Amino acid sequence: PQLVFSNVLLVVGAFLIVLLISRARGLSFPRTWLQPMIIASVGIAIDVTVGAAIFGLMIVLPTVYGHIASAREMLRSASVAGVAPLYFVLNGIVQVLWLLYGLGAGDSALIVACILNGSLSFTNVVIYSIRAHKISIRSNTDADAQHVELVGT
Repeated sequence: PQLVFSNVLLVVGAFLIVLLISRARGLSFPRTWLQPMIIASVGIAIDVTVGAAIFGLMIVLPTVYGHIASAREMLRSASVAGVAPLYFVLNGIVQVLWLLYGLGAGDSALIVACILNGSLSFTNVVIYSIRAHKISIRSNTDADAQHVELVGT
């Protein structure tokens, strides 16, 4: 009940944003609205029929995919320059706070979503920290090698 008003505001805001974008781009009703309506209907059906924990898993899947893609990119790229670790830290903190609320309220959907999202956020912080540390060691070694080469000449 305490989240109904804020969720209604979010739905109205999202509706208005999609409406403005669809009108600005000249998109038809089915192209703009059909996919979100189907996804929302499937989400509601899952919540009602299967349960809140499965619904929590479903709603967090896009974020999980994003975190996994970020981790993979940080592990594969030559440098983590340009990555904003503060996002991962803040996201992890927010997930911990929502997890505490979910535990207190007994909301299994929120608990599942926060555990997955928070774990992956903090995993990305660890990956970033390890990669950033290794890059700084490499750059110092390269600088020392260049210095030694110049001095020896």
